[in-house]
Amino acid sequence: MLCVLTHRRLKPGTYDEFRAAWQPNEWWPAFRSGYHLQSADDPDEVISFGFYDATLDEFEVIRDDPRWLEAEDERLRRMAPFQLSAKLGGVYEVVEEISPPSAG
Repeated sequence: MLCVLTHRRLKPGTYDEFRAAWQPNEWWPAFRSGYHLQSADDPDEVISFGFYDATLDEFEVIRDDPRWLEAEDERLRRMAPFQLSAKLGGVYEVVEEISPPSAG
């Protein structure tokens, strides 16, 4: 499983517009879940991450597909008016999932 992480600073008060623009027109088949986190101290600081059920090789094939590149370019252009900055934190391989032991 892979995780893609992005850190953004939004223009003040634009989270709802950003969130609508963030929504892809078509979901990647490997996408499993995602999260948007807002800083407790500053709601305009947002960290987004998504989980993909794919290997690094499979992810690169999808990411390099011209159809996906065009769709991602469009999505990034839609989000741009609501962002002051955006940094791709990276693509990370999930090497361990940790959960508390079951009660009982």
